[in-house]
Amino acid sequence: VGQQAEAEAAATAFQRLSAAERHYKQGIRNANQRYWDRAAALLTRAIEIDSSHVQAHIRLAMVRLYQNAPAAATWGSSWGLRTRLAPRPR
Repeated sequence: VGQQAEAEAAATAFQRLSAAERHYKQGIRNANQRYWDRAAALLTRAIEIDSSHVQAHIRLAMVRLYQNAPAAATWGSSWGLRTRLAPRPR
């Protein structure tokens, strides 16, 4: 009985983590396509499933930052927020 309960608990934990990772990856894909609202919703769901998913927390913060960023900001391929600056007058 003990081993079966442990196996069931492990299977449940694996399914929960797999679901969190699935939502995280979908959130990343949506962010890469600049679907900010969808990305935020998916990353939030990943965190709801697994609150210890550090990358989901970080990416969600970045998505929210970008949602509130000025129009001149661009989302870099390295997930860095960059701002295009006009050349300084000489």
